[in-house]
Amino acid sequence: MALAFVAMTVLLGSLLVVAFVMPPKEDHQGGPTVDPIYDQHRCQKDELPSIRRSLLRALNLQVEPQLPMGQLAPIREQWKHTFSAIGHRSKGSAPSDNSPEVAPGVGNSTDLKCCQLVSQISLEDLGWDNWVIYPESFRVVRCAPCNPNNVRCLAHPPSAVNDSPSQLQCCEPTSKETVPVVYMDELSSLVISSAALTRACGCGPGNTNKDLSLVLVAVGTMECTEQESLIQEIPSSMVMPTQCLMDCTALTFTKKLELGDTRNIRLTDSTEEEHRNLKEYCWPVDLKCNVGEHLQRAFVVVPVDPSVVAHEHLAVKSTAPVVGTLSAHGDPATLADDCGIRYEVTPIYQSTSESMGKGLSFCIQVVAQQPLSRDGMLKCPPFLVTLWQPSAAQPMREGGG
Repeated sequence: MALAFVAMTVLLGSLLVVAFVMPPKEDHQGGPTVDPIYDQHRCQKDELPSIRRSLLRALNLQVEPQLPMGQLAPIREQWKHTFSAIGHRSKGSAPSDNSPEVAPGVGNSTDLKCCQLVSQISLEDLGWDNWVIYPESFRVVRCAPCNPNNVRCLAHPPSAVNDSPSQLQCCEPTSKETVPVVYMDELSSLVISSAALTRACGCGPGNTNKDLSLVLVAVGTMECTEQESLIQEIPSSMVMPTQCLMDCTALTFTKKLELGDTRNIRLTDSTEEEHRNLKEYCWPVDLKCNVGEHLQRAFVVVPVDPSVVAHEHLAVKSTAPVVGTLSAHGDPATLADDCGIRYEVTPIYQSTSESMGKGLSFCIQVVAQQPLSRDGMLKCPPFLVTLWQPSAAQPMREGGG
């Protein structure tokens, strides 16, 4: 157990460091060369709208989730405390940039160079501190031809710089890193997503995954449309996630990084109701998603201690919109075993896709098949986990998670 703890800590630390480091390029003579790097903090105010749009596109979002202001702080603190409790050092921000760096030999040149324009943008700068939980800042790198002796702020994307096409074509992203992001949507779901952000500039496409925007894999019968993605009004308040949901989010966040899982993962607490003297746990049939996503898998997670309670000890039944018995499922690998016992409900959501927008609920009951000790009771109400395949990412093979 201690070895696994250390391994997970080292893994997450190394991944997060990699996500914010721009590797130097090798020139044809074998020596390292670094594109000119310039701190754009002084330009930040003028460029924020453009940066905000770029980050939203990287997150596969058309608009920012509309949440009430000033209510996310306790949830962000809950996230930090939970991450610390499971042994990770997560401070929620990228390393700050040092003073601007200039590649050797370009200081006295008047020729245009391919420059890396770097900005360290906080959630407060973006106005996103009411919905993004992690990270607390982004390191944004943009590529543009510039005169190293006179670097100006970019009021427009690099393609709008007035220069010859040949020079513009030779200044583009050559390397991107996947930066993990955790945020809350309008239904109080915790969403584990990621954004591919530029880390280096130069000639040639490099590892930019430009062709990924053309990948659209039908991995389920339900595709998110514009109508399904919109929420009519801003909720008046936010619901604090249960500790079980937050624990599972932190564990799944780590495994998602470890496995290179490109899917967006949403975790949603249930609401409790009474039916025939038994508790029912319910979720809306209407699922919040991003335009272009496909629902790949859906699971109900019953948060019990798996070392105390096996799935044979419980009977989990759906009561609405269809009646039936759910079967325990070992997949997906991205969900940690410590989250609880998983029951696949993908067919239920796929069969009810035509009922979207009608306000229906999906409900279950959990019944013990035999007397259980106090330690064997539910630690928290069950929660729903849905896995979505973004249109702009390579499909995750189910054999790997």
